Amino acid sequence: MANALRIQNKWNEAVAILEKHRGAFPAEVGPYADMTLLLGYEKSGKYSEALKLASEMEVNAPEDLRYYIAYAQFRMSADQKNNSDGSRNALEKMLRAADTRDRKIFVLSRLIKLPGDQLGNAVALLEQQPSNKEAYDILAAGPKPWSAAANLAMGEYAYLKNDYKTAISLLSAVPQGTGWRKAAYYRAFALERSGRHADALNLFGN
Repeated sequence: MANALRIQNKWNEAVAILEKHRGAFPAEVGPYADMTLLLGYEKSGKYSEALKLASEMEVNAPEDLRYYIAYAQFRMSADQKNNSDGSRNALEKMLRAADTRDRKIFVLSRLIKLPGDQLGNAVALLEQQPSNKEAYDILAAGPKPWSAAANLAMGEYAYLKNDYKTAISLLSAVPQGTGWRKAAYYRAFALERSGRHADALNLFGN
């Protein structure tokens, strides 16, 4: 009944039914009924009730609900002025629960817009979406010397933008170790496309 009301966008009626019967659902159904109740509170503008329920739910929530619970928390915190801490906390929980590339991109693209040091998130976003200009600009504006991870991420971005000179420079700064082979791969192609065939062949040989 509550689900039918939800589909009809009759959230107040759905909330009333779910509140009345909360605790009476089978254990495997209860968390999903609570998720619908949480959405009902949110849709009805009852943010205090929604946030309280979300805090209760996230303790033992099934894995497949954790992202949605945190997403609801983010939406409500984003609606509140000067609540960047609440938004950051919710987004970080979303990121931990994100199990697809699209979800990670969605979360990281919002995290990098928040105040504070976003260099790590910018690197993570470029790893998921190498052509993301906003993440590239954050790294490029960061303090030098750039980290190996930043050089690799920016170098791949430059390569994809056909800026081979910049790509070669950035990727050359990635030292042996984690990420070096990927950097060498893109640097070799950047050298080849810049007409430096001998240098590219030498790098391919390594």
